Amino acid sequence: MQPITSKLKKLLKKIKSPIVQPTLQFRIFSIFSALFLFAIIIFSIVVFSIYEKNLILEVGRSRLDVLRQVSERTNLIKNNIITISNLYYFDERVAEAILNNNESPDTKKILEELKERYTSVFNKVNLKYYSVIIGENGFEYCSLDNVDYDFDWIKNQLWFNKIPDSYGEIVFISSYPDSPKRESANYVFSAARTIYSNDEKIGTLIINIEEKYLNSTYKSALGNGNSIYIIDEKGNIISHSNSSMLGMNFIDTNKFNELYKQNDFTTIQKSYGQYILTNWYDPETHWTIIEEIPSKIVLKDLETMKKILLLVNISLFGVILMVSYFVSKKTSKPIYKLCAAMEKVQNGNLEISENIKGWREIDQLVKGFNAMISKIKQLLIDIRKEEILKKCAEIEALQSQINPHFLHNTLFSIKCLIQMGKHEQAVKMITVFIDLLKLTLKKNFELISVHEEILSIEKYIELQKIRYSNKIDLEKNISPETTKLFIPAMILQPLIENSIFHGIEPKKGIGKIIISTFIEGNTLKILIHDDGIGIEENTIESLNSRSYQKNNKFSSIGISNVDQRIRLKFGESYGLSFEKPESGTTVVLTLPIISESTNEYGIISS
Repeated sequence: MQPITSKLKKLLKKIKSPIVQPTLQFRIFSIFSALFLFAIIIFSIVVFSIYEKNLILEVGRSRLDVLRQVSERTNLIKNNIITISNLYYFDERVAEAILNNNESPDTKKILEELKERYTSVFNKVNLKYYSVIIGENGFEYCSLDNVDYDFDWIKNQLWFNKIPDSYGEIVFISSYPDSPKRESANYVFSAARTIYSNDEKIGTLIINIEEKYLNSTYKSALGNGNSIYIIDEKGNIISHSNSSMLGMNFIDTNKFNELYKQNDFTTIQKSYGQYILTNWYDPETHWTIIEEIPSKIVLKDLETMKKILLLVNISLFGVILMVSYFVSKKTSKPIYKLCAAMEKVQNGNLEISENIKGWREIDQLVKGFNAMISKIKQLLIDIRKEEILKKCAEIEALQSQINPHFLHNTLFSIKCLIQMGKHEQAVKMITVFIDLLKLTLKKNFELISVHEEILSIEKYIELQKIRYSNKIDLEKNISPETTKLFIPAMILQPLIENSIFHGIEPKKGIGKIIISTFIEGNTLKILIHDDGIGIEENTIESLNSRSYQKNNKFSSIGISNVDQRIRLKFGESYGLSFEKPESGTTVVLTLPIISESTNEYGIISS
């Protein structure tokens, strides 16, 4: 869980970084992208608006043409009604039948003959009608067969009583239910007029056709949620694709003409959406044919256009993002290179000389940067020379402390052997001491190989074995890959001496010193372990914190000098550390890995 949280924090940091403190590339990229995105949006809105306007214009013109064709069909039906009405009106037998008032057996026969004759004619043009005649003398006739027609309901209608006002001219009656008594009553459209005989009103002629014939004129144009209806000059609905609207008053025609131009189309907003309203006025019938069609149906191609435009915009924006990225990267690349070079310098790499090309200002910056690096390098060389001289003086001072200390201890041991009469041992010790001095005096170098240092330690242990009567054993675990690596000369002897004097000498019996070398990561590890009496835990902590105190027996000149030599030479990350195993004490030397090819710390022996 912890690694996932850590990765998430790093990711959020990367995302947040350019936002909180935006880079030059990010700024250029953002500005370019925002400008082009704004341009794309404006362009898309303009294109979409033009396309929508043209689409509505095209649809509107198309629907006007449809309504014009509907108008021609309805005009034909209306003319047929007028023709039928005229045939009945100008036939004297109709007036004669009214005046006879069913007193003559031929009255009904005459009307049936007229019905059959005209019906057969108009059936050929697919128009069915029926006639209703109501006489002032009580005569009543309906051409429908086997129908109980409600003549009284017709007489009680307001429009029926207004028919005489036309003086024989045709009065068109908007759709109404022909008879409430009939179970199969239908809405009909009527042409009514008053019949006269010798200028005397004798009755009323009504020619009815079912509203479905008007509906059939536009039925093929229905679909996709549109509605079509026909209104007369008074605003009454004559025909409607929704039958529940038949007979209602739609709108005052004067008001309608104020709102909408004749033979035109427009968009309207209704409570359940936007519609395209198209109207066509027929000057012959004085009817207005209106269509309402939902914009979403008409403009469904616009949705396809939206998707296409969206895909094009996304693709275009993707290209723009890539172009913006390329431009911003190319613009900011010289600065990034210069920043990277400065970071290298910050990390201590002064062996660089940039040849970054860019604008004139970048060239000036690069020139100044290279000049600055040259000056810094020269300053560091001078400072390094001073530090090397200073360190050499310090190391020589430490070395001069170690050598007399070692000589004093050895010579004092020889003196003791002579005084004790152990002349053979003294001679043997002097011989080993001379061999050790030969090895030491040859080392006129600051660094020697691990192999050479181990040879010196072996001679030193021989000396100590003579002194302590073979009480000391030496065990070596030297990794082959470490023998040719280099370490400071005389770095191990003070530590071996400390293990003998403070660990093995106070111990009863034989003591063992184990020297181990191995590579760990980028460091060379040298472990010196003795199985002596060991040291206390608080002393270990004091030594590891490098709090060397004079009253601490383990903070001898040897230990402190070795630690200081290492740190002066290689830095604070190297030096001595102490461990307390189950028995004895372990000293760990941490040193850099130095070979002839990687040496950068001083002269080494060949």
